[in-house]
Amino acid sequence: LADRLPMKWIRRGAALLFFIFGLLILLARPSAAFASDAGSASGFWVGELDAPQGFVLLGHGLNLKPSKMRSIAEAICNSESGLACRIIQLPGHEEQAPQSMKTISGALWKKALSSEVDQVSEMASRRKVPVYFLGYSLGGLMGEWALLGHEQSPFKKMVLIAPALSAYLYARAVVCLPLTNGVILPSKNHLEYRVHSGTSLGAYRAMFSIMKEVRKSGSKRLDIPTLIFTNPADELVDAEELKRWAVDSSLSKWEFVSVPALESKLKPVYQHLMIDSDTMGDGAFTFLSSRIREFLN
Repeated sequence: LADRLPMKWIRRGAALLFFIFGLLILLARPSAAFASDAGSASGFWVGELDAPQGFVLLGHGLNLKPSKMRSIAEAICNSESGLACRIIQLPGHEEQAPQSMKTISGALWKKALSSEVDQVSEMASRRKVPVYFLGYSLGGLMGEWALLGHEQSPFKKMVLIAPALSAYLYARAVVCLPLTNGVILPSKNHLEYRVHSGTSLGAYRAMFSIMKEVRKSGSKRLDIPTLIFTNPADELVDAEELKRWAVDSSLSKWEFVSVPALESKLKPVYQHLMIDSDTMGDGAFTFLSSRIREFLN
């Protein structure tokens, strides 16, 4: 073939093939598709959407499927309460983009959450109804961070479930590993609950950095009516240390509640995982959801 075709056509053909090959690689990269939307959150609604009596923003845990917050959302946002729940999906928690976990940063989470808070606050302002926040683990931490950027609280009340505002030393030690942020550490969480097979070191570092920022702020903006659920057997959150910090920080509007002993339907049982009847047992989850409804009423 080379003997029959002019050299210029061979060169042009080779250049075209290289171009097509490079384009296919670019389009196939998961991280490239994620990068354009890295600073925004997405999510979905649950509850009374036609004429809501209030809005509830829900924040999920680290490497937890946002859809797993649906059970608790349905328990508090329904036709009886008249509330509408917005379950946020933070960057790095897209089930279709596993590479996005490697690009997580605290700045991305903050930008995404701020956008969600501003949008829902605007909707609530037009309807003259309140906004509440419910966060589990990382979600609870991010909700507290959102208070720091507003002179007037964007939330009327908050509910925190095992919030990542305190952690045992061995849990925080992961950030000291001499590895890059993109390294993925295997997750032990149940397959049906985790978004990806592992969590990036950058995600852990982002979470603990924001925890440090919130705890060192000393801001009275954190002192709004807040209901905190803790589990004395929690493997990650040090409940007693969290209570001491709240007292030392003069957070007088915070109310702590210990959940009943978990009777999880899953094996193994993770005491930190408290978001539905499967992870807590029917009795404990009924207790949790009823206290939340009572608090937000």
